[in-house]
Amino acid sequence: MPKLMTVVSLFGRPKTVTPADSFALVQSPLFWGLMALAVVTYSAFDPFEMASAGPAIVVIAIWALSATAYAALQFVLAHVFHSLFGERVLIVLPLLGVVSIFASTSLLYFLNWVWLGLEPITLRQVVMDWPLNFVRVQVFEIVWFYFLVPNEPVYQARLAAVEAEPALTNSQAGAARAQVPASPSLDTAQNTADPDAEDLPRMVIVGGQKICAHAICHLRAQEHELEIVTDEERLLVRARMRDVVMQLGEGWGMQPHRSHWIAAKAVQGVRDEGQKIVILLTDGLEINVARGRMAAFREWSIGKDFPDLNRSKTARFGFSNLRDRVKRK
Repeated sequence: MPKLMTVVSLFGRPKTVTPADSFALVQSPLFWGLMALAVVTYSAFDPFEMASAGPAIVVIAIWALSATAYAALQFVLAHVFHSLFGERVLIVLPLLGVVSIFASTSLLYFLNWVWLGLEPITLRQVVMDWPLNFVRVQVFEIVWFYFLVPNEPVYQARLAAVEAEPALTNSQAGAARAQVPASPSLDTAQNTADPDAEDLPRMVIVGGQKICAHAICHLRAQEHELEIVTDEERLLVRARMRDVVMQLGEGWGMQPHRSHWIAAKAVQGVRDEGQKIVILLTDGLEINVARGRMAAFREWSIGKDFPDLNRSKTARFGFSNLRDRVKRK
């Protein structure tokens, strides 16, 4: 199964891709079409008054080299961070852009000086021009991230594959539970840690892969794919949330939100904010419990002694609601 690379731009929700997907995206016609549009736009508006200093072909070449340098450096930085820190790090494109824009504008000014004979730009001027240059780049980055990427063939093919997969019936889910026996030592250790685990299927089948159910901590629906967080790694698979939850059964975990399934062992604490319940997971992710599932979550959490983050000490969540805290005051 491919490893995850979660990328976020200036606005909106993150997008999860694989490293192979990212290579395919930067080779796509849509990407290079947007790059060409950016080069033509900058050359036409001429924000640095380059047109009067040399031929148009030279100006276009300078903008093309600078835009390519920005995209290439940002791509390399994203993969370096991913290779060093894996799925634990969120790739924030604007932060990478802080470095990339300095490098690309420095190249732009250098080429203006060498090819067009313009006055050399000092480091102070590069810093002063950075905010405006950053905003200009973000316009094209947002267009790419939120309007063009979802229409890429990589995503269209993935969507078609997911839609073509039939949902598991109850009988198919039951058959999947019984296909693979579990390790006796793993069963013993897990059932000792959680008495509800005895109803848990030993393995679940996701996208043709077998995953130890005891190791699953968190499931999250990511557009048309499913992110699976285990004790060892994060995986991205083409699967439906309801199919995997059906195989897992009840007791071991629950769905506090339609996009999330959590195991009890993945809960680091719970915060009651009156009309909102927030679950803090061990990996730092916070999940808001859907209003329609609050009662089910309270019932499920009784007896599990989740740390109450409102009182900063271990307490049974089923008895630590807002009314109890008001009475103690």
